[in-house]
Parts: sequence; C-alpha cells; structure tokens
Amino acid sequence: MNDSTSNNRDTTGRADLAPATTSTSEKPTPTRAQASEGGRKGGRSARHVSLIGLGDLAPARIDLRSTESLQSLLEAIGTAVALGRTSSLVATTLIQVVRTARELLADGKDDRVRELEARLERLVVR
Repeated sequence: MNDSTSNNRDTTGRADLAPATTSTSEKPTPTRAQASEGGRKGGRSARHVSLIGLGDLAPARIDLRSTESLQSLLEAIGTAVALGRTSSLVATTLIQVVRTARELLADGKDDRVRELEARLERLVVR
C-alpha cells in the first residue's frame, strides 16, 4: 500500500500533480486581427449623447447665462438621477458644464457660453 505508483503519491506523501501546461483562466493571446474585430463587435458607446436621459425634464430652452435657467437645469439633472433616467456620470458632467459656464460668464466670455448652449441644445432629445 505504500507503493507510490498505486496511489499517485510521491515519497513525501504529497499528491503527485503534474503542472498544467495551460490554466483554465488563461486565454490565448488574440492576434491583431482578432483584437480589432472584437472591438467592432460590441458597437459604439453612446456616451457622447449626454443629455438623452433628461428628455422632457430638460428646460424648453437651455440658457446658461441666467441664474433661473441654470437652476432649472440643475433641478432637471437631480430629478433625472432620482428617477433613474440618467446616470451619475452624466449628471456630474452636466454639473461641470454649468460650473464652466459660470466661470466663463465671470470672465466676460459670452461667446464661449453661447457655444456651450448650442452644443447642449444639439444633445437634448425631447
């Protein structure tokens, strides 16, 4: 019974396990063509459409120059997050846009604020 070949044990009493040549968790490295094709299969991310989750909660016209409009936009963002219509990533991005608009207004750069407004208007899906 102490024969090491009969019970697959070596002389020290440990199990005789041959090292595996490949692990089940290791995957073969894909070729460049496979990696490129794999990136295309999933499609494109729609993160560039950041206001899509606001929908009807967004103000009728986005005006980043008035305090009332900024407040209504911030309320819409908060409501959309609370209702699960948009993510916290989108909300954080929009809040940063509002901060940037306020800084630009303080520096007297109204033309840049108008550009921000135009970009936001294009992203809103009502």
